[in-house]
Amino acid sequence: MPMEYINTDTGQRIPLPQVLIEDTRNQPGKHENIRKFCEMCGIRIVRTKLTVGDYSLPTNQSVCIDTKQDLNEVYSNLVQSHDRFARECDMAAQLGIHLVILVEDEEVDCLDNVHKWSNPRYKRYIMLKNMHNTGRFLGTKLPPKPPVSSKRLQTMMETFAEHHGCEWRFCRKAQTGAEICRILMGE
Repeated sequence: MPMEYINTDTGQRIPLPQVLIEDTRNQPGKHENIRKFCEMCGIRIVRTKLTVGDYSLPTNQSVCIDTKQDLNEVYSNLVQSHDRFARECDMAAQLGIHLVILVEDEEVDCLDNVHKWSNPRYKRYIMLKNMHNTGRFLGTKLPPKPPVSSKRLQTMMETFAEHHGCEWRFCRKAQTGAEICRILMGE
């Protein structure tokens, strides 16, 4: 019988793998919450190069998970590094890999709620624009166009998933390890 983890918030039983693969390009220490979860549950983490994503199973790499520490990282991937990110998702689709992009966020729990996210870039832009309009902070350069709004980011994420064959999922940081296992174990 496989090992299980019981989610104390939901009571859900989550089957656990014995081994989890972590991509070597993942910065050591970046996902300490995932490491601690695996350690607590007796899951061995093996670092090796994955073709796409950050985590997978050694016995079945048809599903890979690309973790994002927050919506700021998603914003950077879609707005500033769009071509590179699209190539990675396209490669996964070409190889028959289901790529799940798992976003850690304490308030946004699904793609339909991304529009509720408070984009710090957008807030800063509006604040600076208002200050410029009142003659203050004129020495601080205002970008030529405003950052993408949360509503626009949500639309970009929906379109990106349709065009590049990936799936967006969300969880709280404390649940990332369990959510990775749940996804990879086919729950």
